[in-house]
Amino acid sequence: MGPLLDPAALGPLPANAHAERYIPQSLLFSRCDVVVTHGGAGTVLGALSHGIPLLMIPRGAPSQRDIADVCVAAGVARLLDDVYPDPDAIRREVRLLLDEPSYRLRGQHVRNEMDLMPGLKEGVARLERLVAEQ
Repeated sequence: MGPLLDPAALGPLPANAHAERYIPQSLLFSRCDVVVTHGGAGTVLGALSHGIPLLMIPRGAPSQRDIADVCVAAGVARLLDDVYPDPDAIRREVRLLLDEPSYRLRGQHVRNEMDLMPGLKEGVARLERLVAEQ
């Protein structure tokens, strides 16, 4: 929920739900089969680095819609283009992501591509070479 919102403000939750101010995504992604997100770059990259399909519900920044469009085109996400979707629509989309194996397979493909990308040390070394050439 973030540091400014109190989980108690949600009122009573179902037995299978739990609200927290903050939990690092790195602790959650290994337990997820689908990630529902507004399309922020950090959450999307984190989920894709684990090969997890996404349900994207862009809510504000134009970049969220752009990121959602790219993920849908890559076959790793579904887009729910409704700022205030009803629970049945979310449930239907999540079920589709879980039941259709192509989303998981494409997510794993993207994860594998990400794993082949150079790491931070290589990025810094490349930048240093570029600066030295100037």
